[in-house]
Amino acid sequence: MGAHFKSNIPSGKKKAGRPRRFDETAALEAAVEVFWAKGFEGASLDDLTRAMGINRPSLYGAFGDKYALFCKAIAHYAETIGKPAVEEFHAEPDIEKATKAYFEKSLEGQCRSGDCAKGCLIAGLVGIEQGTMPELQKTLAEQASAIHKGFVERFQQEIAAGHLPPSPDAPARATLMADLMQAQAYRARTGATRRDLEAQIPIRVRAVLG
Repeated sequence: MGAHFKSNIPSGKKKAGRPRRFDETAALEAAVEVFWAKGFEGASLDDLTRAMGINRPSLYGAFGDKYALFCKAIAHYAETIGKPAVEEFHAEPDIEKATKAYFEKSLEGQCRSGDCAKGCLIAGLVGIEQGTMPELQKTLAEQASAIHKGFVERFQQEIAAGHLPPSPDAPARATLMADLMQAQAYRARTGATRRDLEAQIPIRVRAVLG
């Protein structure tokens, strides 16, 4: 999950002032790590400003309030970690290699810094906040639907070309692939080693492709 994320949530106006003297991308990446570890409610402004290396006025001036920062962090995560896995799936001509690449690239993001304690930020974090952030939930649902549609179209093409059997059909394959990715993310979050998860990728690929 996570490709082509665009937040429709207003972030507030930025106040004019002296030029900023910090790397906004680096600060945003630091915020991602905090939200990933602690969730939206658990991440305090002190946690965020400390990790980002800025004070509160700088945070508000560059990113808006805590919720706006959270939305930007989700969008940054989707663009830098979620999107590459989807892109690799569509770029690889061979469907077996494409499906394998999707799980492998997803695992890279789930095991950042060489460990397997993070899982998927969007699946593991936003789901917990469901119902409390309706605008964000709506945007995420739209993005998930677009990704699913792309998967279905690719599988339909492969079935029509005779590269895959017609059953299960393309929507079922697309749903199964997404479900297995989330299962992989859950196992990463709960302590499975990267080596074990990598060893299971061929099993996941066979499940999707039949």
